[in-house]
Amino acid sequence: MTEDGCTLTVPEGEIRARITALQTRLRERGLRGALVTGTVDRFYLSGTGQDGLLWAEDGTLVVS
Repeated sequence: MTEDGCTLTVPEGEIRARITALQTRLRERGLRGALVTGTVDRFYLSGTGQDGLLWAEDGTLVVS
């Protein structure tokens, strides 16, 4: 929720497209996954701004 009380939502299809694009770039570089630490980057990939870390691998996200 923003300071003015608005809830930020990202459509599920958009999140899935972003994850797919990330996975494609990772595979092209021979990488297994990505550890995402930045709040904005976590929101971009998961639609949530919660604190923690995000691991992206094989089309799945793990938020810790």
